[in-house]
Amino acid sequence: MIQNAAELYIAVQVLMGISLLAFLAGYFMRKKNKNIHGLLGLTGVLFNLVGAGVLVYYVYAEGILLKNRLPVLFAYLHRGFAVLVTLLMFYMAYTGITKQREKHIKMHKLFLIGYIIVYFSGMIVFHG
Repeated sequence: MIQNAAELYIAVQVLMGISLLAFLAGYFMRKKNKNIHGLLGLTGVLFNLVGAGVLVYYVYAEGILLKNRLPVLFAYLHRGFAVLVTLLMFYMAYTGITKQREKHIKMHKLFLIGYIIVYFSGMIVFHG
């Protein structure tokens, strides 16, 4: 059970970090083994959704707030960009599952770069 902002920050960073590692590993497996590539991509989605769920639950249901290190505008920018990257994540999952290879390939670099930016901007903007 998470009891304070520091524990919430660590939990979210660990879950999102595992997600990021799964996405990167999936990217590197894309030409070697498509089944592992897909499994790693879905693992990344799963850990991302669990991390987001944990964050939303503890912020809104339990009232634990993460402090901003920077002006609140940066928090809003981070959240807005995170929503866009999450939508792109769902699009990547959909195009991968439905084997729309050309669309999937066109988006993978944009998604990975966006996800990396969101992950590290969360570390910079918020702290436990």
